[in-house]
Amino acid sequence: MNDFNRLTERVQASIVSFDRASMDEARHRWQAAPADEQLLTAYACLLSKSPVTGERRAGARHLEALCRGGGGGGGGVGDGGVVLFELIVALFSLGEYHAAREHVEAMRREQPDSAQVAMLHRAIAHAHQMQEEASRTRRTREAMATTAVGAVGAAILAFAFAAARKKE
Repeated sequence: MNDFNRLTERVQASIVSFDRASMDEARHRWQAAPADEQLLTAYACLLSKSPVTGERRAGARHLEALCRGGGGGGGGVGDGGVVLFELIVALFSLGEYHAAREHVEAMRREQPDSAQVAMLHRAIAHAHQMQEEASRTRRTREAMATTAVGAVGAAILAFAFAAARKKE
């Protein structure tokens, strides 16, 4: 099984095992003390595993804010960089592979010997490449469809013009 499949299974398992009661409790605790980054981190991590896409996106936004604000706990997974790791996984689960790749590459530079970060990097690079190829294929098909429509339109005009000339 490749890294992409392993990461996909991990993300799916975390969504399947999502516990709304725990997330609601974490939200209430954070709302009671909004300045507490640990409570926000706990809430954001749980929120980023919700089966509801909008909630996962909100969790990713909280995690991103924590990383920007210095609450990422460092760059590595083992040294407390859990927030950044969770952000990367959340972005992956949302299909935001380009953003996930930027973050994982930064983490990879900070932790070049981490097997977990290397696996995450390979999985996201693969997903990003697949997304880019699909996007190129879609653009090619759209261009071909536009060309075909234009050619059909030109043929119709030529036929109409020729028919009008014959009537004269």
